[in-house]
Amino acid sequence: MDSRTQVLDDPFWSVVAARHPDLDIVLLPAAAGDPEPDLATPVFDATAEQVAEIVELVEGYRPAFGLAPDRHAEVVAGPTPDTVEVRLKHSGPDPAGAEILALIQSAADRTRRTEGPVVRVSATFDLVRVQATWAQATEVLVVRVTSPALRVGTDLAARLLGRA
Repeated sequence: MDSRTQVLDDPFWSVVAARHPDLDIVLLPAAAGDPEPDLATPVFDATAEQVAEIVELVEGYRPAFGLAPDRHAEVVAGPTPDTVEVRLKHSGPDPAGAEILALIQSAADRTRRTEGPVVRVSATFDLVRVQATWAQATEVLVVRVTSPALRVGTDLAARLLGRA
């Protein structure tokens, strides 16, 4: 396959090529021996009792990060109809946002931080993902703690989501 066909067959690069016909886009092959990265989100089989335990686990991050006690973890739809995720979201003014981001970074297994007017921190704790942003000018902090996808089956997913 020639490089132009490879670009046109790619869902991302084909759009870039269409929007910027003045650019020459060349996709290089992966280096020999480099494994393909696994970008799939892990999915775990779970029962209703295990989902309840994961709600408690995610809920535990709220006081650990000094987040408002009026927010609670909830079960939300997962990436497929037979999965759910547990999510805790905190959003609002918080002058201690910089300290909370630093706490998240220091406690996490892996982190990535992006500086700017809005500081972004992505972190992982075992399999729990944390996305946090803090706008220093407005002191608004947003923290989202999300479990991995939990395969519970379509019937239990519908019940947990209040759709059954």
